[in-house]
Amino acid sequence: MKKIQILLISLFILSGCSVVSVSTDYDPKINIPSYKTYAIINYAHGDSLINNRVNDALSNELALKGYTLVDDSKADFLVLYIYTAKDKSRTTTEYVGGMRGYYGRYGGYYATSTYNYTEGNFEIRMADPKTQETFWRATGINTLKSFNTPQERTNYTNEVVHEMLKKYPLTK
Repeated sequence: MKKIQILLISLFILSGCSVVSVSTDYDPKINIPSYKTYAIINYAHGDSLINNRVNDALSNELALKGYTLVDDSKADFLVLYIYTAKDKSRTTTEYVGGMRGYYGRYGGYYATSTYNYTEGNFEIRMADPKTQETFWRATGINTLKSFNTPQERTNYTNEVVHEMLKKYPLTK
């Protein structure tokens, strides 16, 4: 459990070029740009270090889009988020060496390797404060990685939230 908490502090990083693999969904009947104010609902089971970084990143990104943070009793919409981690493994088998002849391959061998990793999932939801129904959602999936400094974690959190809110509309 301690390992997962430490890894969650770093959120997640894909071992490729992308910061996070993001998918979004929304209710086309909702006029999102007409909203002006929001409130962030803290993840109840989360780590305060992570929650503070996520809250700051969400506030910064939504401010850039023209939204104003207010008390939840005055908000046009609520921002909720959750993060989880799951241990996974990937197994690959490759043919190594040998030659190919008339009767098939010979002289080589099959090598099987298993790679264990922890996959992080991060979800941001926008919901109606009266009905609690979600009208917009972004889901990000990535491989967890450790960082050396709090600033690296903060920078990465900002990048992840930025990527996840890229498609969230600007306010009018």
